[in-house]
Amino acid sequence: MDVGIHFNQDIKDVAVIGAGPGGAAVTKALLAENHFNKIKMFEKRSKFGGLWNYTESFDNFHPIPCEDPLSYDPLPAEPKTPYDKAHYSGDDYIYPTPAYYYLDTNVPSAIMAYNGYPFAKDLPIFPLRKDVLDYLVNYSKEISEYVLFKTKVVDIRLVFNENNGTSAYKWRVTSRPVSKKTNGALIESAASDTIELFDAVVVASGNYDIPYVPNRPGLKEWNEKFPGSIIHSKSYKKPQDYKSKNTLIIGNSASGADLAFQIVTINNCTVWKSKRSETALPAGKDDRIVDVPDVEKFDYENKKIFFVDGSSLDNIDKVIFCTGYLRSIPYLNSLSDTKTYKHPLITDGLKIHGLYRQLLSYRFPALAIIGIPRNVLPTRLSETQGTWLARVWSGRIKLPDVQTMENEESETIRQRGNGTGFHDLRYPEDVKYYHLLNKEIVQLGMDYGLFPVIWDNDQIKLRSHINELKEAFIAYKKETGISATTVKELQDAGLFTYNYDKIYQLEELPHKNVI
Repeated sequence: MDVGIHFNQDIKDVAVIGAGPGGAAVTKALLAENHFNKIKMFEKRSKFGGLWNYTESFDNFHPIPCEDPLSYDPLPAEPKTPYDKAHYSGDDYIYPTPAYYYLDTNVPSAIMAYNGYPFAKDLPIFPLRKDVLDYLVNYSKEISEYVLFKTKVVDIRLVFNENNGTSAYKWRVTSRPVSKKTNGALIESAASDTIELFDAVVVASGNYDIPYVPNRPGLKEWNEKFPGSIIHSKSYKKPQDYKSKNTLIIGNSASGADLAFQIVTINNCTVWKSKRSETALPAGKDDRIVDVPDVEKFDYENKKIFFVDGSSLDNIDKVIFCTGYLRSIPYLNSLSDTKTYKHPLITDGLKIHGLYRQLLSYRFPALAIIGIPRNVLPTRLSETQGTWLARVWSGRIKLPDVQTMENEESETIRQRGNGTGFHDLRYPEDVKYYHLLNKEIVQLGMDYGLFPVIWDNDQIKLRSHINELKEAFIAYKKETGISATTVKELQDAGLFTYNYDKIYQLEELPHKNVI
C-alpha cells in the first residue's frame, strides 16, 4: 500500500508522544495557535523532562550486538536502588534514561533557553543535568493538564475512518498505563488499553531508546562468557563504577570523550579509547586517555581485544560502546513493514525516510517527528520546529506539492548520503535551518501564535564557539575546581578568545525575543 499524502483534511485532534523538551515545546506551539480542538500528550514517565530524569537503574536488556532498530523496545525497571526509591517513590516502574550522574550540557544556557524562559544567571555556563531538569519542569508546568503521565503509547497505526458520511485517514493510538497491573506496560489487556483516533501525531519521544552496538567478530561470545563486561553508554552512570577496572571505550563522539575524561580524572587511572576519526565535538584533555585504533575482533577465549592495526589489549574488564543510537520508534513499527508500505518509515535505523524539512512526513498524512537532526541545540530546535508545524497544521503555512518535497529530500541525500549523515546539521547548517523555518513563521505576521527565538549575532557568536567554550570551561574547572558562570571568566583566565571569522551572518528578522 502506498498511502501518499493528504494535507487537505482539516486537523483538529493531535496526539503528542513524549513530554520531554520536544513534546513540551510543540504542545505550547499547538495551544498558542488556538486552532485545535484536542491536544493530548502521552508520557511513559511520571514527570516532565524526558532523558534529563536521572535514574540509577539502567537499560541492560538490549541485545549485544544491537543493530536492528525494529527488534527491541526498551523495558521498564522497578525502582530498587536508594536513589530511585527516593526520587520515584510513587512509581511502580521507571524507564531508565541515558543521563549519568555527572552529566552537564554541551550547550551554553544562553542559547539553550526557550523564548521567554531564561536560565538562572548564577548557573554554570554549561548547566548540570539537575539544573536542566528543574528548568524543563518549570517551563512545562503550565501544560500539565494536557498530559497523561505514566502512560506508554504501545502502538500507532494509520487507519481509514468513515464517520457520518465523511472519510479520512486517522491515526489509531493505543496507550497503556505503566503500572503493576500491566507489568510496566508490557501486558496487553482490553481492560487496561485505551484506543483513540487522532487527525495528527507528533512523535517527540527522542532518539535515545535503542543503543547502536555494532557487531565485531567474537563480541557476542565475549559478552556471554563475561556477563556485564560490555555495556553501551546508555547504561553508564558513575565513573566510580570503573575504579580499578581496565576500561576500553569504543567511540570518539561527545559521550565517548566525556566518559573517558570522567573515569581518568575521578579514578586517577588510564582509559583506552578506540576511535576511527577525530571528534568534531568538545572534549576534556588528559594524558591518561590513550587513543587506540578501531576494534577488529574480540578474542573471548584469551580475553584479548585486537585492533585493525594489529595491536591488542589484554585483560580488559569493561568495554563501553559510545557508538550512538539507532533511529527507532517502536510504537510506529507498522509503518516500517515493507509488505504493507512501499516506502517504509525506517529500514536500517540510520535515517528516517520521507521527511520534509527533517520534520514532516510526506508519505504518511499528518505525521511529524520532532528533534531528528543531530549536532543541534535540542530545545531551540524543538521550539522552532513546533512553531512551524503548528502553523502548517492550522493552515497558515502552505506546503509545496509532494514531488517538490521528495525532490528536496533527494537533493539532501545527494549532498549528505542516505545514512546517518542525512540528519547531520553541523554549524552553520543548523543556524541556516532554524533561520529557514523562522523566516516562514515571521512572514505570517507577529499578531498571534508562539514565537521561537530568532537568532541574532550575539547568539550566533556563542553557537560558533561551543567547542572552544566547552573545552575552556573543562580546563578552567580542572585548574580551579570552579565551574565558570560567564564567558568573561574564561577570557580573563586566558583560556578563551572569540574568532570573529567563524561567525555566520544572517539577515535580520522581526522577533519577539525575551531571553
